[in-house]
Amino acid sequence: MKHLTLVLSALLALGVAACDEKTETKVTEKSTVDGTTIERTTTQTQTTDDHGNTTTEYHHETTVDPEGAMNAETTEETVTETEDVHSAE
Repeated sequence: MKHLTLVLSALLALGVAACDEKTETKVTEKSTVDGTTIERTTTQTQTTDDHGNTTTEYHHETTVDPEGAMNAETTEETVTETEDVHSAE
């Protein structure tokens, strides 16, 4: 059982080491003259595999909150871009 645990731990470490991931989040907020607040959160996650191929995911969440109670509306959008620099052989 100890051998199996050691092998699984090694495989997990190799899998984690094979990918490089970087995440960045940006939040912007503005208010309009009529009292509406608009908040936009953008999270960019870029993953690079052991072949140098990159995948970038952009997740946008926008909340529009007009003046008044309980009337905020949130929309979400996710866009994924993939760049294959080297193909797996």
